[in-house]
Amino acid sequence: MLVDVTNYPVIDNHCHPYPYSREKRPFWRCFNSTLFEQTEEMAKSTIVLHMVTNELREYMGMDPASSMDEVIAERDRRYHADPKAWVNALARDAGLEQAIVDITYPITAWKSKKFITQAELDEYYGAIESYIIRKELRFEYMYDPLIAKRLSFQAFLEDYYAVVDEAVKREKPVTFKSVIGYITGLDVGHPSFNQAEIAYYRYLQDPNDFANEKILRDFMLYDSMKLCLKYNLPLQIHTGSGNTPLCRLTKMNPLLLHDFLSDEINRQVTTVILHCGYPFLREAAYIVSHFGQAHLDVSQMVYHAGLAAETGFKELMETCPFTKVLFASDGGGIPEHTWYSAKYFKKALSRAMSDYVELGVFSRETAERYAAMVLSENARRIYRL
Repeated sequence: MLVDVTNYPVIDNHCHPYPYSREKRPFWRCFNSTLFEQTEEMAKSTIVLHMVTNELREYMGMDPASSMDEVIAERDRRYHADPKAWVNALARDAGLEQAIVDITYPITAWKSKKFITQAELDEYYGAIESYIIRKELRFEYMYDPLIAKRLSFQAFLEDYYAVVDEAVKREKPVTFKSVIGYITGLDVGHPSFNQAEIAYYRYLQDPNDFANEKILRDFMLYDSMKLCLKYNLPLQIHTGSGNTPLCRLTKMNPLLLHDFLSDEINRQVTTVILHCGYPFLREAAYIVSHFGQAHLDVSQMVYHAGLAAETGFKELMETCPFTKVLFASDGGGIPEHTWYSAKYFKKALSRAMSDYVELGVFSRETAERYAAMVLSENARRIYRL
């Protein structure tokens, strides 16, 4: 291999907490984000679970002939015996330096209202010794509780700004985030204040009024971009695949953000397209190559999609500048998500960079510099870490 970046440090651009007490599902069920039923037979016949358990088998020094079930059982034994030691050992093995963590989690709380608790967050914070936790805050989860108060529209906005200000002071986030794609789609319009005010009151009268909910949420995202400027923070925005059926792919193509990203104010806000729009990889790369403020991360390619980092990364790099790509896992719930994503992606990145060098696209030194950008340096610059 001409280029080997497997020992490079990584900054995870986007992930979620994984307090030990929150792990409820069997390990084999943790590698598909659908909320519909997935059978054990189905999960264990996927490439991704074979790859994860292969990596774990090697990490734990098990017999190469040991079965997937034996690997999972040994993993469970070690994690349950000492969760803190297991979590930090995995992070060190992955070279994880920092992680940008969405502490307003999980997405299903948008419907269930069962957010991660402060006790669970404190448990997670207390367990982590091997890397630095950075925080991100979702706009929707700061203003959604205020809608239920049925305030005047002006009072609703004023309370929202106050909630954001308090959260920024308390949590010291490095970025904001929007999950508007999950709720009303990425085809974000630009309603006026008066249109949003009318939509707000109509939505209060009928919470099932999707048309007016969309007008309200579109306005709130545009309005919240001013908060990005006020606090000098980037925006992360969910695109591509997610938790089916809450996440409908027909609303998640990054191309739908064209008009939103073209707005004069929004062009001043550094924006990271999460999940590389997967499976809309080329569309995400196109958007990023045309908008100076736009970047993307590689989550959803890893850990969700088998060998996608082998093929998808090269699709992204057909048009996407290396200065605009960030490593991320979208991991959450179990520590292996971020660990495996970093281990696998660094191997895939090494192979891709070696191919580019062999083809004469650029030198090995340039390849190593670009790889460092993707794995950590772009995140360090964007979030001022």
